[in-house]
Formats: sequence, C-alpha cells, structure tokens
Amino acid sequence: ASIAMASYRELVDWFKEREPLYARLLEHVVELLKAELKTNAISGDVRGRVKTAESFATKAIMKGYADPEREIGDKVGVRITLIYHDDVARATALVRRVLHVINCESKLDALAFNEFGYLGVHCDARFHDADARAVANEFVGLQVEVQIRTMVQSAWAEVSHEQLYKPPADVPDDLKRQIHRLVALVELFDLEVSRFIAAANKTPGYKEAQALTPLSSELLTRFDVRTKPDRSLSLRVAATVVPLYPEDPTHLYEERLRAWIDEHEDALRVQFQEALALPSNPLFLQPESFMLFERLSNDQARLQNAWPEDVPRVWYEELAAAWGVGRRS
Repeated sequence: ASIAMASYRELVDWFKEREPLYARLLEHVVELLKAELKTNAISGDVRGRVKTAESFATKAIMKGYADPEREIGDKVGVRITLIYHDDVARATALVRRVLHVINCESKLDALAFNEFGYLGVHCDARFHDADARAVANEFVGLQVEVQIRTMVQSAWAEVSHEQLYKPPADVPDDLKRQIHRLVALVELFDLEVSRFIAAANKTPGYKEAQALTPLSSELLTRFDVRTKPDRSLSLRVAATVVPLYPEDPTHLYEERLRAWIDEHEDALRVQFQEALALPSNPLFLQPESFMLFERLSNDQARLQNAWPEDVPRVWYEELAAAWGVGRRS
C-alpha cells in the first residue's frame, strides 16, 4: 500500500513491518562486499545498518517526500571504510561491478572550497535483478546506500555529523574557519599517505617484501612453524622470486598463492615437519618457501636461472629434490 501522506505513526508501523526484509538485504550486501574486498586484496572494513523506523518517519515528514518508500534511498546503509585513499577508486569500481549503481558521487567534489560536510563517495545501488532473484525475489528493486571513505574521512564524519554538519544553530565565522582547516588536514593526511606509499613502492625490495607478510602468517598459523625467519635472506630471495610472477606483489597471495597453498597443504606440511625435525637448509622454514615450491612446480627453469648468486645453489637443489622435481639442466 502507498504511504504517501501517511501520518508519523503509520510511517513507523509500515517501516517496522519491513525491517526484517531490510535486515536480510543488509546482511547479503555486507557479505558480498566483504568477499569482494578480500578477493581484490583491498584493505578495509564493511559494516552497515538499517535505518530506524523513527528516523525514516521523521525524514519522510520533515522533507515532505511524496513517495518516501522510493525517495529515501538510505533505508539500508553500508559503509566501506578503507585504510588507503588510493583504494577509494578501486572500491568504487568494485561496487559498480557487483551492484547496479543508480547514482554515485564524490561528496568532496560537491563541496565548495569554503564548505564542510560529509567526505567520501556515496553510491545509491541495488542488486542486479538476476542476482536479487537468485537470493530472494523480495530483494528486486530494493535500494542500498553505499558509502566509501577512508578511516580519516570516517573519523571526520563521526565528529562533524551532529555537531557541525547539522548544528542546532549557526556558529560564528571564526569557528567555521577552524573547521575548514580540519577538512584540509583530512585531505592532507590521505594525500601524504598516498605519496608515501607511492615513494615506498619505488624503493628497491619494498613491494617484494610486501608479498612475504601473508606468507609469514601462513607459516605460523596454518603450519605451526615457529622458527624466526632470517629477514635478510627473505628479502634477497624475494627480490629474485617475486619478479617471476605476473601478479603485482601486493596481490600475489590473494590472486595466486593462497589457492595454491590450499591445494598443496598436505605436501607442504610434510616438508615443514621434516625440516623441523632435521634443520639444515634454512629456506625450508622461511616464508618465501611457499613461492619457491610453487615456482618449482610451475616455472622451474626460470627459477633455476634466476637463482641469486649470494644464496648457495645447493639450497635450490635440495628444495627441488625434496619437492620431487629434481634438477634440470
């Protein structure tokens, strides 16, 4: 039934009847976006909320909506909070790919130079009809507001929402100027972090070393290898092995190595257990061992040719023999 011109209480009752549906929609959207962030190696958090019935009714009446069911698009709200500003564009593209985006705008771009308010990207979206029907026919056409912003922008939003963006009364110009400076600091922080990352990625060995972080975690948490790795050795080997992969080092684990480790978990466990029992070749118990075994399986010739001169070649031969591929001339 239409809720145009409904009373406050009628609006509240109408919304409360639909709250379970909105809660299920929220759950599916959050889980979808979490999985997509993980698959695409984007560091961030996804959370959401269903608008309260009282908030919906108040907004519908105070803004004079003729059709609040259609015009209020944030009944279900999802927030993607990212660590790095450079990932905002990637996350926005991800949302456009997995959902049907009705409208998407950068709130920062919409602000005049002397204004303050929400920062980040806001998208009005819904499931593609076929995807919605695959989950629940009731989801077809239901809209979700997706906010995409950095941790710093999110912190700014927490401060500014009630006290600044919707103040109970106007504030003096000198206070407004102070707030404008804070907005500039939010932008400056994200910009400087982006510059640092760009410069760090150009530092020899930096990106290669990033590929080792999830492998160190795998070694300890999945295979219970508690020996402290030789970081210097790891960096020397990673600088040689990582360039053998077509993937970006920061995405190497998610895009290739995790699935390969899952597939060969039993064989890897045997290697680590034997190396722990009779420690000799240190490479067996290093995080880069995953890459070495994987390359021995899939690109042995290039690995053999690229082997670093300052790492004993006998270690390579022992790894190859243990993995059952032998030595190739």
